[in-house]
Amino acid sequence: MNNKSWKFKNAAVTALSALLMLSLCGCWSYQELNNYSYVVGLGIDKGSSPGRFRIIEQLAVPSALKKGGGKDGDGGGTESFWNVESDGDTVFATIRDITRKVQRKPFYGHNKVLVFGNEIAREGIFPFIDFFVRDSEPRSTTWLVVAKNKADEILHHKPHLEKIPADKIEKILESHIYTSSYHNIQVREFVENMLSEGQAAVVPIIEIYEQKIIPSESKEEKGGSSRGGDEKKKPDTVLMINNCAVFKDYRMVGQLDNIESRSYSFVTNNAKGGIIVIDSPEGKEKLDIEFYGVKSKIKPIIKDEKPSISVTVKIRCGLADQQSKKNYATPEKLKKIGEKVNAEVKKEIMDCISKSKEMKADIFGFGNEIYRKSPKTWKKLKNNWDEEYKKLDVQVKVEANVEGTATIRSIAKPGEDK
Repeated sequence: MNNKSWKFKNAAVTALSALLMLSLCGCWSYQELNNYSYVVGLGIDKGSSPGRFRIIEQLAVPSALKKGGGKDGDGGGTESFWNVESDGDTVFATIRDITRKVQRKPFYGHNKVLVFGNEIAREGIFPFIDFFVRDSEPRSTTWLVVAKNKADEILHHKPHLEKIPADKIEKILESHIYTSSYHNIQVREFVENMLSEGQAAVVPIIEIYEQKIIPSESKEEKGGSSRGGDEKKKPDTVLMINNCAVFKDYRMVGQLDNIESRSYSFVTNNAKGGIIVIDSPEGKEKLDIEFYGVKSKIKPIIKDEKPSISVTVKIRCGLADQQSKKNYATPEKLKKIGEKVNAEVKKEIMDCISKSKEMKADIFGFGNEIYRKSPKTWKKLKNNWDEEYKKLDVQVKVEANVEGTATIRSIAKPGEDK
């Protein structure tokens, strides 16, 4: 290589290195983490005056979390969360107003749950949902729940096993795989449902459940001093998902109970696991059937431009618990159990469909399936889908495969109840 070529190569390498160095300057928008407060939960309730609403922001307190957090934890005296509230007319302005009450700018990228108060949900949440979709900070994967009463009560409830109420709510929602009695929904999915023609949405309802406490025996009854024996204990309360809200056009129009919510999960392929209680094929004893695999298929049928829906639900399950001493571990008896499961689940699904028709709320997305099958047919139905849905013929078929009786065949003694 001659001297001229060598100099040219060095100049090219130097220029390329300079360009690469400029492209590596990616910290121009860098912000210190200590400049932010981190929102982990957010609630919206009716405001203090007509036409206004209240936003509750739940902020994590990192210093308390490091020490163990909570007044009952190792941190001693410092809560692991701080709720800040403000009234307003619009979401963005109210959220920005909260900044005046917090020494650090709230950051919404870690928000886990959005809780709507019951009154707000019934009036309609359209005015409040836009910010959480439009702004770049809030995640579209934030969980959505409706409070039985007020969102404020839910976010102020101190959990037992978690340090922050928002974490508790997230853990409860994650546990749906063990019951399938409610359907978890994120902001993104909710908005997609609302934007789909004729589609309704199902959102979990969260409440504060009061557990009964059996009064302890007084000291006077034990022969000791009665001092303190008559003191009343405060009721123990826990957060619990109970029932689901049905939303149509961003407004809560009704509820599904836990069985109806599970049926909804069966049809929409959201059932992960749970227990179906049936009567024994040979008596009045109850059997617990655990299901751990559910697959469903919705098939639209168009005949003479008149639609109908066929729903097929296949369930893998097994006998998990029984009240009798009978041995059900035979092919014939397992088949009978499967038939009982088929009948029970089919009835529950049909009841859920009837309930949704009463609310004129197509929670299953049957309209969308008809549109995919025949856009021409849907075009004729969509403007009057509320009434058409009420008349829609839906056929349900359930196929349960009872695969076994867990680790034992029977608890009966030899020679009894064979």
